[in-house]
Amino acid sequence: MAQWKLPNYDIWPEALGTALRLLRCAADAWVSQTESAPTVEQVLALLIRSLVRPWEAGEMPLALGRCIDRVGTPADECAGSTRKFSPEQVDIVLAELAETLTAAARQWATDGPENPLTERVLHALAHTMFRHGLVTTPPPPRIDG
Repeated sequence: MAQWKLPNYDIWPEALGTALRLLRCAADAWVSQTESAPTVEQVLALLIRSLVRPWEAGEMPLALGRCIDRVGTPADECAGSTRKFSPEQVDIVLAELAETLTAAARQWATDGPENPLTERVLHALAHTMFRHGLVTTPPPPRIDG
């Protein structure tokens, strides 16, 4: 008889905490609409990197602007997944992730950095990554910041 195994949510706290901090910094930058605001593609690459291959303690990004040059493109960061994807599969998952993040960035730029809640946007992104196999464990039911 098959055994049901509960998801190991213990792997998520540090990765989600880092990703949430980076996403909040990006939301703040998109609200202020400064020239130094990151692009959706840059933030998406950082979030994929944070969730697919969590940062080592010594390389943990402390500020959004300082870590953008530490990642490649979103497609490059997908290559860090334990699962191998065809270019077509990568395009599909990145299009869905970019659509979610672009919609949130537009809303943050007009309504403020917590509408929609960054926790909910991050949960949607993490769930999409799980659904497509970029990460092997589903995100916890709630992400608390």
